[in-house]
Amino acid sequence: MDKINYKSQPTAERSAIALTEKRGRPFDAYQCFFCGGWHIGNSVNLTFSKFWSIFWVWILRRKRTGLKDRPWIAKNTVATDDFKHQKNEGVTNMSETSAQGNQLKSKMFFFGSNNLGIHGAGAAFVARRDHGAILHQGFGPQGNSFGIPTCSKPTGEPGHDISFEDLKFYIQCSLLYAEMHPEKECIITQIGCGLAGWTAEQVAPLFAKAPENCLFDTAWEPFLGKGRKYWGHV
Repeated sequence: MDKINYKSQPTAERSAIALTEKRGRPFDAYQCFFCGGWHIGNSVNLTFSKFWSIFWVWILRRKRTGLKDRPWIAKNTVATDDFKHQKNEGVTNMSETSAQGNQLKSKMFFFGSNNLGIHGAGAAFVARRDHGAILHQGFGPQGNSFGIPTCSKPTGEPGHDISFEDLKFYIQCSLLYAEMHPEKECIITQIGCGLAGWTAEQVAPLFAKAPENCLFDTAWEPFLGKGRKYWGHV
């Protein structure tokens, strides 16, 4: 059974609280990696292992049905209770809610994080302060940002490195998200090229096949070429 796609975080959180009281066990609202909407589940954090299982469920379902019954995960679906609430508020309120949602989702700030989701410095700190990044969520969409783990824990701690293959996988997942959301302007920072210790020569080429809605730091222009869009430089 498909999960209900709540149109806003507050609506999903209210439903999670009601479900927790009804069933006697905790439920959380979380933002879906694939559709960008809000669902209810048992955990708010999207871990590597959870994403891996969700990813394969999505792939198998796509192979089986071609997503014909869910064109890009029912882009315009609204949860029943959310629809009723908005209907009672009137058409004007619905228009205002829609406009606010579009404004919130117009840009996504892609930043390098760590698997523990401790957004304490660099672009990760900016993501938490200005773009809704969630403490202890290292990977995936959160607020108006998208975390890409470039290390396992805060740099400076023993054993903080991750493999290049893991970094490559996380970046591929982020580009899949960008491709599935062409309506979003994806602001890509110099992922991993600060405290994590990766170099532009290593990381920038991993974004060579990024969709057109991705904008990059001009420091990567030598590696990605003049045909790409650039948002500026930090």
